[in-house]
Amino acid sequence: MTYDAELRLLTDVFKHKGVSVTIADLNLPPSKMLISSIYLQIVNQQLNRAPLREYLPMLKPQTVYKLEDHLSCCYIYFILPDLQPEALLVIGPFLPQPLPEKKLLELAEQQTLEPKYYRQLQRYFSSIPILDPASDLYLFLDMFYQRIWGVGGYSVEYAEKSEAADSIGLRQGQMISEEENVLMDAAIMENRYAHENDLIEAVRKGQQWRIERFMTKVHSNSFEQRVADPVRNVKNYCIITNTLLRKAAEQGGVHPVYIDELSTSFALRIEQLASTADGQDMIREMAMSYCRLVRTQAIHTYSTPIQKAILLIDGDLSGDLTLSALASKLSINSSYLSTLFKKETGETVSQYVTKRRIRLARHLLKTTRLQIQTVSQYCGFEDVHYFTRVFHRTVGMTPREYRQSKQK
Repeated sequence: MTYDAELRLLTDVFKHKGVSVTIADLNLPPSKMLISSIYLQIVNQQLNRAPLREYLPMLKPQTVYKLEDHLSCCYIYFILPDLQPEALLVIGPFLPQPLPEKKLLELAEQQTLEPKYYRQLQRYFSSIPILDPASDLYLFLDMFYQRIWGVGGYSVEYAEKSEAADSIGLRQGQMISEEENVLMDAAIMENRYAHENDLIEAVRKGQQWRIERFMTKVHSNSFEQRVADPVRNVKNYCIITNTLLRKAAEQGGVHPVYIDELSTSFALRIEQLASTADGQDMIREMAMSYCRLVRTQAIHTYSTPIQKAILLIDGDLSGDLTLSALASKLSINSSYLSTLFKKETGETVSQYVTKRRIRLARHLLKTTRLQIQTVSQYCGFEDVHYFTRVFHRTVGMTPREYRQSKQK
């Protein structure tokens, strides 16, 4: 094929997002390559017997087909040019957006599924990736179409389900046995732990790109229902995630002083969550925040004197943190400390201390009703007027203006 490299790139890009890309022979029956094994376990097994082309409408060359099946899963497929025997490129299954609990229950009812099998349906949908209609991946697909057919050389059709496809529905008699159910539980548990470990490793190393990849696999149906209230359920998952991430940040070299501040902030916000979608957003925000913390606050790469200096600074921002005071506490020469601190952190001691104090001031102004004078003292500024000048120079507004802007 003249488009081998582009096809490999397309496959890699979609798989990176968790979306399956398969090249299927139209004369063979659908296999477990095409559709997840969980799907095959809950749908009519005749799907696996007839040739694939019998489940599809009359296929035309240079035509992209889009299909939504009876389980509300979406597929994109088209005949690849210049291949013998004729082959179909299939992208999917995926969902354009997470299915809410109400929709899942209605789907189970439409398929005459007994309540005892509903959990299996939940599991299936928690494994389906989300491909937002506004995703850049669609632009990437358009570029691929133009590569193999030329600009304007193809059309897009929304495929209708064939009679064969209409006969494919959930069949209670074909649901998996209790023994198979236990094995599936174990496999799903292993998969969940693998995802958690991947997230922990990403945070520990400060790798934001891995977190973005992880979050493409998380949606509202990813949270196994352990309590009746879905919002309480997602809150519990967020609490667990917060605990995991704080340990990951600690392993990444961040001092507990910073971790505790972030962890406490998220713990308070978790209890204010109003929906499962908010929980999904919270998990992403937590992962990215802890990752940034590792990237900006990890001190394990610094030399011992600088690690100790940073701990002294962050341990009490209201204290005497001049260069001479720190050098005295560390029993080292002031000039040596100044040179080493600048070399390793990229900032002078004074710059670092001021940045930390202003950061604390912003936090106190946002989260407390302490008087400006009191905030100034907590942040190591004995003169409130000097504190106001430094704050305004750094933030662009006075402490009072900043507080008002955050309370709107």
